Amino acid sequence: MRYLIYDNVHAGAGIGHTFYSYHWGYKLAKLNDLDLNSVLVNSSVRDFNVYGSYERFFGLDVKNKKRQQILDDDTIKKVIVPSSKNKQDHHTFIQNYPYEDGMCFHVQMDGGTVGYNSCGEFDQTIDELKSRYRQARSNDHIESHIDKNYINVAIHIRRGNIMYSEKLREYRLCTDQSCIDTFNSFKQTTKSPIRLNIYTESRDGVYVNENLERSDIVDKFNHDNIYLYMDGSVLVSFDNIVNSDVIMHGNSAFSEVALALSDAKESYRIKNISGY
Repeated sequence: MRYLIYDNVHAGAGIGHTFYSYHWGYKLAKLNDLDLNSVLVNSSVRDFNVYGSYERFFGLDVKNKKRQQILDDDTIKKVIVPSSKNKQDHHTFIQNYPYEDGMCFHVQMDGGTVGYNSCGEFDQTIDELKSRYRQARSNDHIESHIDKNYINVAIHIRRGNIMYSEKLREYRLCTDQSCIDTFNSFKQTTKSPIRLNIYTESRDGVYVNENLERSDIVDKFNHDNIYLYMDGSVLVSFDNIVNSDVIMHGNSAFSEVALALSDAKESYRIKNISGY
């Protein structure tokens, strides 16, 4: 048995980026046949106030006691894996290190770089992570916005903190019209009734468009069965996006992770103001 301890400290990261960190820790262990139970991400997630609540929400294994036992056991050789912005460097280092049974690789990331979308596909981990999430929800039911009499469309319109940064606006902000156009393109493909759930954030209690102007986004969509969830529970919004039939999202790790965990029949990427 060989072990992996994966530490990624990125204070203030959101749900999406932190989940990408877990994904890479799980994937790194799986690629190298290391003990998955000692993967740990130390991340002060801004959407969770109590350490461990993030892990419980997603059904992730975090066994701090076992981790500490490994670190305290002098018979287990500890090998520090050099920190790198390129996630593949971790894998290469472990692959090339001379094999010894009973050793422990310790990856120590500072700043959360690998936790961002650059960690790539969920190809080798998604089935397990989806199963864990489903099991966690079976023991912790969340308010549902899903109506089985309709096609449930979730659209995540990112506003919130990105509105205060020119850099974030450039590659994350979607215009109201882009969101509407994306919805209308799907609407033309079906005659079935649609329930549209919009998940977004306000500025000072009101919805604003891409120009920071107050906007009535519900009227703009011109759809009868529409629900606006603004500044609601992050966990409720996330879970309802996961359980939607169709997911529409911009460049956001939050909604991209929800999509990865979902069984949505269709998904649409909304272009940002730069056309991406």
